[in-house]
Amino acid sequence: MTGRGRTRAYPLRDVQRARPAAYCRRCGGELYRYDPVLWKNGGRLCPACAAEQQGLEDERANDDTD
Repeated sequence: MTGRGRTRAYPLRDVQRARPAAYCRRCGGELYRYDPVLWKNGGRLCPACAAEQQGLEDERANDDTD
């Protein structure tokens, strides 16, 4: 609706129809504009791969200190 003091109401966007902003460097999963991402070695990682990568790094750090 438009008119005095009113704004146009846009329909809700269908997120599944949006193009991905990037792809996960590790698994190839689609990353969208508002998805949380982690930059690692010049590439973006999805939250699942970032958590797995962090777990591997933590294990390596623990192995080095033992």
